[in-house]
Amino acid sequence: MKNVFAQMFALLLVLSTSIFAQKFVVGVKGGLNLASMSIDPTPSVDIGTRTGVVAGAYVGIIFGDFSTQTEFTYSMKGMTYLGGGINYTWKLDFFEIPVLLKYNIPLKGNVTPNIFVGPTVSFALNTQVHEEVSGLSTDTDIDEWIES
Repeated sequence: MKNVFAQMFALLLVLSTSIFAQKFVVGVKGGLNLASMSIDPTPSVDIGTRTGVVAGAYVGIIFGDFSTQTEFTYSMKGMTYLGGGINYTWKLDFFEIPVLLKYNIPLKGNVTPNIFVGPTVSFALNTQVHEEVSGLSTDTDIDEWIES
């Protein structure tokens, strides 16, 4: 619980510093997520990726070479695996709020590399295991197994 309060404090700190900002930026982001998971101990199953989307928006405040960036994203994660003749797909979808400190590495030209650090708060939106065997399929809700 302390971690959530620290993250919320950081978010408020980021938002409250906008009065002193040199530049305020807003944008959208999106991409492809190839997610996988590891299982310990490793079972004798073929573990694969779940292909999903990442989409959202961000706001940022620029202070010279440093800036803050708060994002609001939807991310599809999970994995697939085949075990005992059953195809499993773990569907884990999250709403994520990273609060980041960003360092803009100054270079000559149009390319500006960045270094990001900061916490992320995640909220599970969909947590299911899809099972398919011999043409039959079922979805099982696994909310109690997942910590947001």
